[in-house]
Amino acid sequence: MRVALGYSFSDHFAVELAYTDFGNLSQSALGLALSAEADAQEFALLGRLPLSERLDLFGRLGYAWWDGETSVETVATGISGNDVSVGAGLEFAVGESLSVALSGTKYRLDELDLAVLGIGIKLRF
Repeated sequence: MRVALGYSFSDHFAVELAYTDFGNLSQSALGLALSAEADAQEFALLGRLPLSERLDLFGRLGYAWWDGETSVETVATGISGNDVSVGAGLEFAVGESLSVALSGTKYRLDELDLAVLGIGIKLRF
């Protein structure tokens, strides 16, 4: 799940503050219960390229602060860090203040590369 709040300076440039919950992953291996979870806060710059009156291509370059936890059985280890995030997508304007976006963002969490694909709704005020 990703929630973002942004401000557009023009039709081509915007900034965004976002929170992303990467969810939980649980698996069993060699009889051991393994799990991991993580989330991130992010500041990003967005560039938009209008393809038509209703369709925009956008790119995102951000900086993310992330926290996570991994555990094996009952032993948990907290991890945290920060790194650059990059993304791109398409946004289709349904109306004057409503649009639908399809996007992908890549994060690096320690030694793990994570790609998040999403479909979202944008409301403009």
